[in-house]
Amino acid sequence: MSAGRRVTDRLSKSQVTAYFNAGGGIIMNPGQKMFYDFFMERTQGDKIEAAKILLEEGFVRQDKGTFDKAYLDEVMPRYFELIKPDAVEELKEAMNNFSSRL
Repeated sequence: MSAGRRVTDRLSKSQVTAYFNAGGGIIMNPGQKMFYDFFMERTQGDKIEAAKILLEEGFVRQDKGTFDKAYLDEVMPRYFELIKPDAVEELKEAMNNFSSRL
């Protein structure tokens, strides 16, 4: 990157918004941002950092085209370990909806 250019210079307006809303660490498209917010609202308080790492891993794989049903099936238990017990059914529904489009 040339001197004086920021990461946000290469992003669309919605990506810039998502970048700053995520604390500058994760660059997301609007759909990823929506899932990020949904998931983080349901994450157990002591598992916030683990959730951010897991979500970032998934978003990177989506961007690289390596996020597929096999990966989702493998990683899904990790998602459920991080959320509040009363949000399990809601997350299952969202994940099933997403996986049906893979």
